[in-house]
Amino acid sequence: MILMRNLIPLTLASFLLVLNLSAQNLCESGRYVEPVFDCVDTTENIVYGQGRLNWSTLNLLCQFGALPPYNNFQNLLCDVYEPCNDTETARPLLVVIHGGAWAGGNKRDLAPYCHQMAQRGYVVVAISYRLSITANVLCWNAELDETKFIRAFYRAMQDAKAAVRYFRANAATWRIDPDQVFAAGHSAGAFTALGLTYLRDESERPAATLQQSYCGNWFNEQLCTDLGDIEGEGGNPGFSSAVKAVIPMSGALPDLTYLDGANDPPMLLVHGTADDVVPYGGGCVLPAIRSLGLFNPCIYTYGSSVIQPYADSIGMEAELLTFEGGGHGFTQVQWDSIIIRSARFLCCQLHDGNCQAVGTQELTGIPLAIFPNPATDQITVSGLESPAEVIVRNMDGRA
Repeated sequence: MILMRNLIPLTLASFLLVLNLSAQNLCESGRYVEPVFDCVDTTENIVYGQGRLNWSTLNLLCQFGALPPYNNFQNLLCDVYEPCNDTETARPLLVVIHGGAWAGGNKRDLAPYCHQMAQRGYVVVAISYRLSITANVLCWNAELDETKFIRAFYRAMQDAKAAVRYFRANAATWRIDPDQVFAAGHSAGAFTALGLTYLRDESERPAATLQQSYCGNWFNEQLCTDLGDIEGEGGNPGFSSAVKAVIPMSGALPDLTYLDGANDPPMLLVHGTADDVVPYGGGCVLPAIRSLGLFNPCIYTYGSSVIQPYADSIGMEAELLTFEGGGHGFTQVQWDSIIIRSARFLCCQLHDGNCQAVGTQELTGIPLAIFPNPATDQITVSGLESPAEVIVRNMDGRA
């Protein structure tokens, strides 16, 4: 077991090592926890739905979409990752959503994560979705504001809901259990995954998604039209778009009221404290770029360290994996931790949360090797014979 730390040199003699020893019911080993499959089959560019193209501005250089009257649709594509030679006929589905500020990114961006989760027995679907914000950074100040940010988030969320409906409608074909559907995403994909999971009532629909006259018009056709209901028009109406749990990585919510209470699906939040794109706490997105004067609007969001205690306060199940000093992206070591936590979290949800720790104790009398000592960036702990979570604390009690 390797623990990473990038802040200050470690002198292990001055640290208290606390060991949480836990035997986890049903999720200790095997399928859904460990990579029990040696290979993964990938099927690319499956059409899961359609998305209506539209404009948001008269500036032709800062635009995605097609000319009004918005009667053009684009195919929405996904890649499907399945464990090789799998004989199961009702497998859990994990929908994975890439980032890119709704301006770029690709469904292949999270391929290593998808591959690792498929090796654990999940059917993993990496989706593309409509990009609604120009990738031209010179346009951001003129063309991106909170309203257009919400509209971009909303369109992506509609597409994610269409993906869930498609796979429920075709559950037999893909050998999926329609009652075991989960979502995960990074950055803009994390926003989208949160919207997919928690925007389920039309009363929660953001006002920004209605027709916006300030965008202007094109030959009497409004540019910012009404975006339609929460489910969108991507296909397979009548099937549920509900997911059972969500894993947002480096994400945030534009509004905490999307979370309703104890009956909401559980979440595993993942975030670095030094994220300079999506704040770990509450704050404006893109703080690093704003500090350089390249992007002036403050689009305020609630990051993971705000979401988790709020969710806890209203009775939700919410875990937070924090990387101290971590940025918007993740190192390989951090990704390894994310995959382990993701698998444990989802396995517990597969068993309706039946994954309880049976014992917690302070480290006493357990022979361990801890090296190197002193250390500057990592330590290795070996000698554990049971599954364990190791927490290193300094003399002030800081983890």
